[in-house]
Amino acid sequence: METRTRWRRWSRCGAVVALGLVALVMSGSGGAGAAPAPMCVVIEDDGSCDFTTVTLDPPRYAQQVSRATVDAELGGGGYSAEGGWSMIDPPCRMRDGQCVPNVCFRTGTSPLKTRWGYFPTAQVVYEDRVWCGYLNWYQTYRASRLRTGTGGSGSICHADTPKYKYRTAGGNGTFSTAVHTGSHFSCSVPWVPFGFQDYQVWDCDMAGYCHETAWGHE
Repeated sequence: METRTRWRRWSRCGAVVALGLVALVMSGSGGAGAAPAPMCVVIEDDGSCDFTTVTLDPPRYAQQVSRATVDAELGGGGYSAEGGWSMIDPPCRMRDGQCVPNVCFRTGTSPLKTRWGYFPTAQVVYEDRVWCGYLNWYQTYRASRLRTGTGGSGSICHADTPKYKYRTAGGNGTFSTAVHTGSHFSCSVPWVPFGFQDYQVWDCDMAGYCHETAWGHE
């Protein structure tokens, strides 16, 4: 798994202010009853704390599945489908003298995800995706579901609105589709709220191959 660090001045300053206030409270009260400062992910050269380390998932091949499996996945709720086409397609179509099969893929237990930070400031954006079409040719159906995570009940962050997912490139009738998913996360240490607007873009194609093309704060 690849780990990269991205810096944002405002988040750095927010962290410095937050940690400074926590230290002030603890020094003024002898430390009794004061909330501890959150674990710092990255200490910068000037001694300030950064919470925006990003952990990227590597490219991967999705699982090829049956239409019945796709139907069962959609039955779990939360998916929205790309309109204009249908899952009801011929089992194969002729191309260059061969009948290319109609296949389906799902991310399943390996959702498309990006994580910022670690507990207790972790923010995670997940995309679950199912798609069908003609193998190594073009897509005819796609549905995606957005989920978020924060690393546990003890986290000082939580996901809130806005949450969003939308296609940015490709789509039905093309070989691959890029989908942008993201959410706002609100975090706080004593008396100092701060937030992140995290997003990711994953592209998946009709060979079942998925890779992340963009990520960050917006």
